[in-house]
Amino acid sequence: MGKSIIVETNHFALDLSRVRNNIIIHYDVTLEPSVPQRMLRAAMEEFRLKHYPKRFPAFDGKTNLYSSGELPFGREMCDHIALCDNESGKERKFKITIKYASQADLQSLVQYTASGASLLPPQKAIQAVDIILRNVSAFRLVQAGRSLFSPPKGRVVELGDGFKMWHGFFQSVILGWKLFVNIDVAHKGFPSARNVVDLILEVCKLRCEDLQKELSIQQKEDFLNYIHGLKIDYMLPDVPTSKRTYKVNNITKSPVEQFFELDDHTWISVAEYFAHEKKIILSYPHLPCLHVGSMNRFKPICVPAELCTVTRSQVTIRKLNETQISNMIKNTATSTDIRKRCSQ
Repeated sequence: MGKSIIVETNHFALDLSRVRNNIIIHYDVTLEPSVPQRMLRAAMEEFRLKHYPKRFPAFDGKTNLYSSGELPFGREMCDHIALCDNESGKERKFKITIKYASQADLQSLVQYTASGASLLPPQKAIQAVDIILRNVSAFRLVQAGRSLFSPPKGRVVELGDGFKMWHGFFQSVILGWKLFVNIDVAHKGFPSARNVVDLILEVCKLRCEDLQKELSIQQKEDFLNYIHGLKIDYMLPDVPTSKRTYKVNNITKSPVEQFFELDDHTWISVAEYFAHEKKIILSYPHLPCLHVGSMNRFKPICVPAELCTVTRSQVTIRKLNETQISNMIKNTATSTDIRKRCSQ
């Protein structure tokens, strides 16, 4: 004869019996012109405050909005809002259209779990509950897929080669014999928000005195592999209004070798331009410039590495290298008791 045991899982039952309004209204959201994903939630929050400040619908960060009952404008609403783009420093105007799409009945979940009589699981209701439960956390945390992360507090785990480990949690609504929310700890590597010169030291394995000479071909390749596709914050020293955020396309020649044409058709190096026009003598004139911004510009934007900082809290889909994976495993291999405490 065996004995009964208690098995603890990271699946927590959801009780919807006390929900006052079982009807969830689904709206389709359209924003024109196309809005950068980083601004979608801010745009919808501005729209909410303007038109229904006492209602708190859940937005999935893309095109779906869910509300407990109808919002106070009927089947469709359209209006314009203005937001400051923190990356460009300019005001941008958007047209937002919210249109009734469908509705989901939470009772369908209760009925399905009680009898299993439905031919198909009520997928619309499951999706609605999943987005609603994630909504509040998505405003204050960094979302990557179904996981949410926050910047490290206290001890920072350096994964190496310009990456740090962030802690977070995975969350997903699952329909089994009951309705559950699956929660587990999650970990992910994020680019270190540091000055690009400091990152060159780490990624290229250099000493400080090496920064006064040109990088080797291999060092340039290592640096490009790291910085390509990342966002950087460019800012002149002590001039906060000059801050701009760009995506890195490539690295170019050093500021003393990279030339561009002025409006009067004369040519000037990047180092000379900053010395004459910005009154800045570059400390590292032999490090590569960063080619940033739109690839369609007639005159490419090339900025000195020392005036750039990797943008904080940016999610990447690149794979970690062997060293980073090893450091990640060393710092995440914990007992079930610790994982349980982190999930609560």
